[in-house]
Amino acid sequence: MKVGIIGTGWIAEKAAITLNGLDCCEAYAVGSRKQETADLFAAKWNIRKAYGSYSELIADKDIDLTNAITIILKDGILANVQSSAQCVGDNIGVIAGTEGNIIIDNINNPQMITVNGPNRTYVETIRVPRQITGYEYQFLACRQALLDGLTEPREMPHAETLYIMQLMDGLRRKWGVCYPMDEE
Repeated sequence: MKVGIIGTGWIAEKAAITLNGLDCCEAYAVGSRKQETADLFAAKWNIRKAYGSYSELIADKDIDLTNAITIILKDGILANVQSSAQCVGDNIGVIAGTEGNIIIDNINNPQMITVNGPNRTYVETIRVPRQITGYEYQFLACRQALLDGLTEPREMPHAETLYIMQLMDGLRRKWGVCYPMDEE
C-alpha cells in the first residue's frame, strides 16, 4: 500500500518511521507547503515523491492512502489524555469506569497496561508486543479496509471521526480557543 504523508512535522515523522518499518506499506510521497521542505523530508526518510503542496499530493493517483491521526471515545467511558507543546509530559492514559480503571503507560506507543479493579485494587499487568511507533495499527487498518473494498476502516468509521471533530470544535468554542486558521 502506497501512503502519502501530509506535512513534515512531528506526527509526519512518526508516520514515516512507522511506514518504513512495515513490510506491507510504503511511505511513497510527502506533501508540504514548500517544495524544499518536502524534498528534505523525502530524502531523510527515503520517500520516492515530494510535493510542494498538499493538493499535488492528494492528486497523485498512485497513492492508496493519506495519513490521519484519530482518537476513539466510547459512550459511558471517561478517557483522560493530556498533551502539551510546552513541556515533556508523561504520556500516560487513564480510562476510568465504575468498576476500576486501566492505566496505559504511553498512549502513543504502549508497552504496558495496568488493570485495576474497585478501590484501585491491582488486577493484572498486560505487556504489549513491541511496536515501531504505536501508529502502525492505523496504517494496517486502512490497508485492510482497502483490501476488503471498503472506503473506511471498520475500527474508525468516518462518522465517528466527524463526531469527534465536532465535539472538539464545540469545546474550543466554549473555552474561547481560536486558532489563526479558524478565521478563514
